[in-house]
Amino acid sequence: MVTPFPAAFARVCPTPHPALRWSIESLEEDAMESNRPLVLVFAALGAVVVAVVAGCGRECPASCGEGMMCIDGACVSACNPPCPATMHCNPERNACEPFGSDADADADAPLDELGAGDADADAPLDELGAGDADADAPLDELGAGDADAGPPVVDLVLLVENAGSWSVERANLEASLDTLMARYGSGAYGWDLAIGVAHFGDFPVTPHGSRGDQIFGVVQVVSTSLASAVAAVATVPYLAGGDAQDGAVEGLYRLATAAPLPPYWTPTGPCPTGGLGALCFRPGSQRFVLMFTDSEMHNGPPDGLYEPWSSAVLPSSGALATYPGAIAALHAAGVRVIVIDTWDQDYLLVHEQCAALAADSGAVTASGSASYQLPGMSDAPQDLGFVLDTIAELLP
Repeated sequence: MVTPFPAAFARVCPTPHPALRWSIESLEEDAMESNRPLVLVFAALGAVVVAVVAGCGRECPASCGEGMMCIDGACVSACNPPCPATMHCNPERNACEPFGSDADADADAPLDELGAGDADADAPLDELGAGDADADAPLDELGAGDADAGPPVVDLVLLVENAGSWSVERANLEASLDTLMARYGSGAYGWDLAIGVAHFGDFPVTPHGSRGDQIFGVVQVVSTSLASAVAAVATVPYLAGGDAQDGAVEGLYRLATAAPLPPYWTPTGPCPTGGLGALCFRPGSQRFVLMFTDSEMHNGPPDGLYEPWSSAVLPSSGALATYPGAIAALHAAGVRVIVIDTWDQDYLLVHEQCAALAADSGAVTASGSASYQLPGMSDAPQDLGFVLDTIAELLP
């Protein structure tokens, strides 16, 4: 299922970023001089866009381009997850659709619209040994995934609240995750699955937290060694926290971007295999976060203005995350958030914020936002196998 960005975050502004304009012109000149296949040029252009779109600034072009939207000053895809290379994002429906209507069944449809002909516009790649069945291979590395490249590559990060309010549920978390792994072990899904583990909480400053608290931490980058990855959940620290709200927004932004925020969090180093974000998502994977919480969010939805952090939080460099900024970062990284909401009181704001987060990230099924209330987790382990069915529905 493809879900559009929340329209409330759209903004309008002036000219394309000069670095992006220069890069496009340089690639066009290079293509004419070297006679390189157009599809390879498009792959390079895609990488340029990913690299400079964050520098779009507070203002954006009057149009960010077909299938793109302006969110918090950044031009990003209007569809999440990004469309496969054989499809484009419809700017009116914010949905992935096939290119053109010229009855062209092969993977070179984007080139047909440029007048390259319909017989076999990807012939240059065929001569390189790529064949005709996967002319979009260069674009797969940009994270769009490839339906014809084998089983779906799925990365799932378990993001656990580390604050004291969630300590009771923690006692039942490992047994609950065992039910998820047993369901996956049944062989019903057939994915290439990798799992990572991270946690979020409070800043270690009054009034939000105390000494030793951690706003975000990575325990295990995504790994196909599923048993050891799930076992790493046991090493998520039990910390205190200090106020009713926690740092889910901040944690999700760091998870998606790996942007340091000293002295509170600094990445340990680059991903060993060239992955993306703080958890090293694999190239071409479908990316999900399964977040466990019972708390409201600082800088929380719907507009990022709910319970902002106090001036006592003083990063030595970088800036605190906003909710619109975190959502834009998740979309740019192709990450959707499924929430396990264990709040067991009548106060409804926790449920509303969790549901908004899942929906805004693009995790929406036929039943609605992929946020699930499991208050019983404080009393006993819960069956989490249904999460895999949610992921299956969200896969393209």
